[in-house]
Amino acid sequence: MRVRWVLAVFLSSTVAPASAFAQATSSPSFEIQAMDGRCVQVYGGQATVGAPIQLNTCGNAANNIWRYENHEFIGLGKMCLQAWGGIPGHVGTPIKLNVCSTTGTPAANNSWKFTESYRDAKFIEGEGGRCLQVYGGFGQAGLGLNQCGPAANNAWRLIDPSTGNAIPFPKD
Repeated sequence: MRVRWVLAVFLSSTVAPASAFAQATSSPSFEIQAMDGRCVQVYGGQATVGAPIQLNTCGNAANNIWRYENHEFIGLGKMCLQAWGGIPGHVGTPIKLNVCSTTGTPAANNSWKFTESYRDAKFIEGEGGRCLQVYGGFGQAGLGLNQCGPAANNAWRLIDPSTGNAIPFPKD
């Protein structure tokens, strides 16, 4: 009887709570940085459906921080980057914020993957085989879908928000 009680006390004092395990197994947070050094950001910083996505100064702000889970970029709680409206996979489709998948399988316009390398960065391919791209080059702040190809405005790095250093891309 005494052995069972001691074992129960030992186990209850050494097993981490479920919340700690969930935090330890979630994907790391990062900033998505364009080749010009600016980062993908939710305009206005509000977790609202349809909020525009832009490039702005990096710097560990809540609306700059993303996670990559199940092919979705998740920011501001449980909101995701999405190719918004229009013709699926169409060149020029804008990127906005929307609710993430609740089924475990992201919708095609919420689904992203890392593809070909360009210098020390990678392309982020979305719906219809189109890539996340800075509109009109680096003089503009908007993001949309465009042809994938070896251009600086198609290439992205993942940055540790606390150090500013590049981190490895997640494996799909």
